[in-house]
Amino acid sequence: MDENEGEYAVQVLTEGENFTRVQKMLDESSADDIVYAALYFLADPDIVDSIKAAAERGTEVRLILDPNENAFGMDVFGMPNRPVAEDLMDLGLPNLQVRWYNTGDEQFHPKTMAVFSSSGLQVTAGSANFTSRNMRDNNLDTNLYVEADQGSDIYLEIESFFEEMWTNDGADYTLPYEHYLNPHSSWREWVYRFQKISGLSTY
Repeated sequence: MDENEGEYAVQVLTEGENFTRVQKMLDESSADDIVYAALYFLADPDIVDSIKAAAERGTEVRLILDPNENAFGMDVFGMPNRPVAEDLMDLGLPNLQVRWYNTGDEQFHPKTMAVFSSSGLQVTAGSANFTSRNMRDNNLDTNLYVEADQGSDIYLEIESFFEEMWTNDGADYTLPYEHYLNPHSSWREWVYRFQKISGLSTY
């Protein structure tokens, strides 16, 4: 980063630009990088494919997802994160891991993804869920995208944010993927696919 510029590079992203940035971050990640994401909804098929491709290249991908047990007091049957997570975990890649946030009656509501590399940090966070409705010019969602050098304050703070949840440092923040193994996965997968094709969903 140029010494005459500020410590961080910051960009405001709206609507479809959120999708473009997230996909670029994933597609440019390498085997030396770690991708962390903390998400309420993960459903956009192209983003899911970019996650798969990143992991297949050797990128360490760690996803912390809401289990989608409830949404504002209503039962949502694990949609969409449970079938998406199952699809990802079926790849059998040791560097692609999922943990569930340990929710009660609340939701785990962030929409945050960070790429940590030897050259620094890229992070996006804001209101845009990782779904087609939120990232394909349907909703007026806004995120901030930030680039920072390795070892900078924001690099260390965001790294600590993810590591504490991933390792349960100080509290039982997250649960292992196996905690929500789905005994009706074929039924749930069918409903998920139907909702995606028909558009009868919030994602």
